[in-house]
Amino acid sequence: MTYMEWPSRRRRIVCVCCGRQGKPVTKGLRASCWQRWVVAGCPDGGPPPPPTREEIGRRGGLVRRDDREANIEDYLILRSRGMRRGEIAAALGVSIRTTERYWQAAKQTGAAQ
Repeated sequence: MTYMEWPSRRRRIVCVCCGRQGKPVTKGLRASCWQRWVVAGCPDGGPPPPPTREEIGRRGGLVRRDDREANIEDYLILRSRGMRRGEIAAALGVSIRTTERYWQAAKQTGAAQ
């Protein structure tokens, strides 16, 4: 096998949850669907559907740098309601690591309690 043949041999699947192509994680799911499934507590019915734009309240979950302060505020509001970081990440359309960065930024500014 030559170097140029390698990309064509990468395994890709069609996700059983969302129907998009991607690298498989487990149970026929892509990484984002698998993460939603784990955050939901691994229900037998599979992962919950992806959040809609209305649920997220953002432009399809895409976070821009100028929205960071608003997202930190949203993070603090959701955290005060008792949501976990994984649930907040899914609601805001960001990664769990990004929610950890929001927490650090809130602590530095004194907004975190």
